[in-house]
Amino acid sequence: MAISLFIEIHLNYQPQKLEHRVKLIAVVTTVEKLEDAQRIARTAVESQLAACAQLEAIDSIYSWKGNIEHASEIRITLKTTVERCQELMAQMVKDHPYETPAVYTLEVAQAYQPYAEWVSLNTRNDVKP
Repeated sequence: MAISLFIEIHLNYQPQKLEHRVKLIAVVTTVEKLEDAQRIARTAVESQLAACAQLEAIDSIYSWKGNIEHASEIRITLKTTVERCQELMAQMVKDHPYETPAVYTLEVAQAYQPYAEWVSLNTRNDVKP
């Protein structure tokens, strides 16, 4: 049902003309608990700081306070624009449960333009999706 709904919406999507090509950014972090990941993702999308978020279960091995740690975590990848990136990162750090959260960006070198426009339209304060 959800996949067919997405396909139907995507196939019927008519991109609006924007003055310039949209520059996308993926903002990434990890958390221990699914509830924290869902809260951070939902807050970002509801506040239009991100257009969407993906949550993935991962295994992490890292050095922390002199010890090598191994943990199951949830990776959150949020899609946003260059214009909203700093505000999104600040919100994520504020809401993050970790003492020193890894919050970083990955520049999207290329994206399907109708998708990039959808991200732009869903990360603007003046437009409701």
